[in-house]
Amino acid sequence: MRYVDVGIFAYNEERGIGFLLDDLARQSLIVQADIELRIHVLCNGCRDNTVSVARDTVATQERIRPLTVVDDFPEAGKSRTWNRFVKDIHANSQFVIFMDGDIRLKDSDALLNLLDDLYHSNAVAITSRPIKDLNRLRHNPFLRVVACRIGRNHRDGPICGQLYAVKTDIVRQIRLPVPCLVEDGFLSACLVTGLFSHQGRPELVKASQQVSHFFEVPGSLYEFFQHDVRLALGCEFNAAFYSDLWAAKSVQERLDLLWKFAESVGIDRSIDIHQQHPARSALAGNNVFSQLFGGKKTSIVVILLRFPFRLLHCLYMVVVRLQARRLFLKRIFQW
Repeated sequence: MRYVDVGIFAYNEERGIGFLLDDLARQSLIVQADIELRIHVLCNGCRDNTVSVARDTVATQERIRPLTVVDDFPEAGKSRTWNRFVKDIHANSQFVIFMDGDIRLKDSDALLNLLDDLYHSNAVAITSRPIKDLNRLRHNPFLRVVACRIGRNHRDGPICGQLYAVKTDIVRQIRLPVPCLVEDGFLSACLVTGLFSHQGRPELVKASQQVSHFFEVPGSLYEFFQHDVRLALGCEFNAAFYSDLWAAKSVQERLDLLWKFAESVGIDRSIDIHQQHPARSALAGNNVFSQLFGGKKTSIVVILLRFPFRLLHCLYMVVVRLQARRLFLKRIFQW
């Protein structure tokens, strides 16, 4: 028997949580005889009707109704909610599946395949491949082109925080800082380095080649900009934590630091130390223009045709990093 917990993070997701729960009810994972499943919808700090929509949807879905609890936490914050969920996972749990409340599952075997990938792998986590849902941009061809061109490669190492599975005994040791703007980046760093005990081994977080999910892209240029600033700011914020964690001399010292960060203790000190070492900055501008002439070998004509677009993107990223740097120096981390 395999014991599996599912945590669904929902913050003001009244528009999408019902669709995700309908997708969940169609998952083949639910009817597997060798799997015992527990599902938690983790509504945190919602100011809309997410909780009532989730409860109403669960009530109408016989397949998931007896397996599902809808939690209504008054405080918002994904990292805070993640920590609470992980701390309360049942003692016999072997695997945990995390997902966001605004995604859609591509097929009915998605979660079972994700779990099987992890079960038969030496990796400690498996992450799903994100696919952009461009429906909200159907009347804006320019933004559709922007959304299609911008993205990250699906590869081993990084976690896509929208949908991933982790072995429970590994994840129990980890706590996320509160606040934390890029939770999946922080978690990835913890997993691939064995809690900062060795250099990163990307193969410990496998990118699934058969599991994917849909997610909605930002609906305006301003939303794109805010999203990119948040990622850049979060990476710099995480870099401040990494410095202290790498400097720790033992596993217990690193665990103690994680627990302190999860209680928002010692964060200001870590930022102060980080700012004294500019070389550790994740916002260093020297790599912004590295892709200007980079990429696969191609003809000079193609390089020249792409150059204006790449230059425009590089200049955009300079603005993003400058804004993220300004917010970091002012210690504005609430998002």
